[in-house]
Amino acid sequence: MTFLTTRIRNITIGQPFAIGQRADILLGDLDDELGNSVKVAVKVLRAVPYDDKAARQELRQNLETHLVTWCALKHPNITNFLGLSYDVPFPAAIVLPYYSKGNSLEFVKREKNADVLKLIQGAARGLKYLHEQSPPIIHADIRACNVLVDDEENARLVDFALVPVLSTTTFTTTNVVGPARWQAPEVFLTEEEDRLPFTLKTDVFSFSMFSVELLTRDRPFKERKIDTVVIVDITKNLRPRKPAGSTLADALWPILQQCWAQAPGDRPTMSAVCEGLESIKSHPSA
Repeated sequence: MTFLTTRIRNITIGQPFAIGQRADILLGDLDDELGNSVKVAVKVLRAVPYDDKAARQELRQNLETHLVTWCALKHPNITNFLGLSYDVPFPAAIVLPYYSKGNSLEFVKREKNADVLKLIQGAARGLKYLHEQSPPIIHADIRACNVLVDDEENARLVDFALVPVLSTTTFTTTNVVGPARWQAPEVFLTEEEDRLPFTLKTDVFSFSMFSVELLTRDRPFKERKIDTVVIVDITKNLRPRKPAGSTLADALWPILQQCWAQAPGDRPTMSAVCEGLESIKSHPSA
């Protein structure tokens, strides 16, 4: 585990360039081991107040336990974990590479000719890589805001270690079940309160909803304004509508329909999903 508290400078306190459900993301400068200064993203968790020493210590211990796995991962579709910073006034911050192109939904909204298929394929390969670790790593929060776009316009998964961290932290700012529109039906139906409801198969379901995001350039079930209505839809086996006039959506839809099958056992593995996606030839845009 690398601690970068003394090597982070010029953090844009009070001026986050992105705001998520669980964190504010600030810009900073990192002095690397060669003496160079590089721009980094400083992800400041809002899980606990800084002045609560016990909760702050619990959060830091959880981070150090769960992020060890992320440190060891090396894959072109996984965001590199650079280290942790415990600088005042933040209880804890995760330091990541700064990608100026933003997350995948922001990118495809901004770039009308973005290669949507490339991003979906890249995210699938990253998720397959996580699932093939020993033991398998469950992301538990696959959606476009957690799939970044690097300088070469490759998809980079991020934040797959945060759900277990926040679920064991005393103070949390959001329900660890996560945003409803991306979750599999069994996540809402589980009655086991002592364990998280996420599995490899819930990741596969969420991947299908992430793909819908990029295809439509909007959130899943965009016609539904209220999340509780979406939960009812998902548990009743209702799914997003295929966008009209998109040849890429036509090609992807059979794969997505398998991924969002109501029964977890009917969903494919991410290895099978990748095989299906690789058989689809170039579609520069949706």
